[in-house]
Amino acid sequence: MFALLIFAILSLSACSVHLGYRQVVMNDGFYINIKAESSEARNRILFNDEETALVSMPSQSALEISDSSLGIDRSLVISRDEGEITYTYSLNDRQAPFDEDARQWFASQVPQILRQTGLNARERSQRIYAQSGVNGLLAETEQIDSDSVKAEYLELALTTTLRSEEEKAVFLNESTLVSSDYERRKLLTEVIHHNASPAITAAALKAAAEISSDYELSELLIDVPANTLCSPDVQSEFFIASQSVESDYELSQVFIKRGSTIKLHPGNEALFLRSLESIDSDYEMKQALIALLDMPGSSKQLPALIAVAAKHIDSDYELATMLLAVLDQQALSKTTLDAVRRAATTLDSDHEKGRVLIRLNDVLLNR
Repeated sequence: MFALLIFAILSLSACSVHLGYRQVVMNDGFYINIKAESSEARNRILFNDEETALVSMPSQSALEISDSSLGIDRSLVISRDEGEITYTYSLNDRQAPFDEDARQWFASQVPQILRQTGLNARERSQRIYAQSGVNGLLAETEQIDSDSVKAEYLELALTTTLRSEEEKAVFLNESTLVSSDYERRKLLTEVIHHNASPAITAAALKAAAEISSDYELSELLIDVPANTLCSPDVQSEFFIASQSVESDYELSQVFIKRGSTIKLHPGNEALFLRSLESIDSDYEMKQALIALLDMPGSSKQLPALIAVAAKHIDSDYELATMLLAVLDQQALSKTTLDAVRRAATTLDSDHEKGRVLIRLNDVLLNR
């Protein structure tokens, strides 16, 4: 505690940074505190390629480091107000000169600083890949503790660094290294939006199925660009991933918000219906089915959608409401009208059955 107090005093005396951005990392006796006017200014804190020394730092920024992991308390505040960069060093709670021994200690800490904060991540990931290939970059990523920094390295690898589909597939398999569902969703969403090939997009959706949070997974599915779902393989992985959403509300939102953009491939009809049938709530099932009436080519799917409604919606009111929405559609086929009639016979409520049959009769008379 006394060491941290001394370090705080040194930090205050060493710089007068106007806080706009701050990043703190604490891990097993190792402490890092980055201060800058903005996140953009923070990104201009640069180290050399050898990862042994600081190269440049914008004005009104500071980097504070404290390490007691080896039984020796060392602290360093690197700051810049308007002039030169200053180094304020402390050894075992006493201010000391930033001499050769201190510089060697700092050099030994630079890789850890870069690894745990994400500083220089873009340049660093490209440099590691050039030197050690995909395995070296993956090994470095595995040493990162922070989910957000780990996700940043994976995202950079998948969107800017790696070239081959095979290498990208390896990194997508490692997305589970990111334990945070939020960070994993952000990572996979960036990959999907970054002009990924159908194969990589499908692999990203397959990885997304491992996200535990129903909210994060549904948000990812809702955010999938419509044009990517033109691929049969991408579309099938989309429906497979949607079956991992256990929340009826979240899954219905996927169909409600994406239904009008999904042009169903014939080979994916079974997967589509299986995903839809996993909604237990009568209300949410009805909401999803009504939204799907706007799906491209929905006229071909209407008999199947009606059959799903009749089988899975127990509430007479909700089923009748869905059937009436179908009857509001234009140019209904005989097959669809027959499906509505069959579904109406499953209604126990005379009132709800009457509503549907009267509307069905009107449609038939106006054909």
